[in-house]
Amino acid sequence: MLAALLTAAVVGALILGRAAQRTVEKKAKPSRSLFPAGGKLVASRTLPASGGIPAQKVVVWARALRDDPEVSRYGLDIWEAGRRIYAHRAPVNAEAVIFESGDFTGDTHDDLLVFDYVDGSGGCGTYRALATQKARIRQVDVRLLCLDEGSIHLHRHALVFRIGLVKDRTTANDIHCCFLFLRTTLKRWDGRRLVII
Repeated sequence: MLAALLTAAVVGALILGRAAQRTVEKKAKPSRSLFPAGGKLVASRTLPASGGIPAQKVVVWARALRDDPEVSRYGLDIWEAGRRIYAHRAPVNAEAVIFESGDFTGDTHDDLLVFDYVDGSGGCGTYRALATQKARIRQVDVRLLCLDEGSIHLHRHALVFRIGLVKDRTTANDIHCCFLFLRTTLKRWDGRRLVII
């Protein structure tokens, strides 16, 4: 009798736990009102509340162009308490909008690094460093960079810039090759500008 009661309790808890998980998963999906009509969700992430800044929802979406339905226009919106506080539209030639989140301002709330990937033979695009604040977003750095020249990423509370410095003489005439040295620089936002740390 005790074994049957314990089994029933465990099964009931599992069923209740799965139902609660499904409810959370449904709530976690962004509503269609978070991106334009006709658009589709590409990615979303919630930046948890921290450092006096409320939770913010990052939504990347794509929508086919009216004149050319084979081409998508990408966008990234940031929402706070049901209100859009930032809207970014990638160039029409962008093939993706990719973002990383992490704190590079030191306020304990995640910031964003957004990359508008426009492809081409060098894997080029534009990086945008976005400092999150309560009810607003501040763009603190913008850089056009091809992947064969370098990259920018978020790592351990800083932006990591890896930029090629000196081209190899033997490949000097090759448009996408090859740097002998990469300079790695860590930068953090100090409230006024990005500073090397």
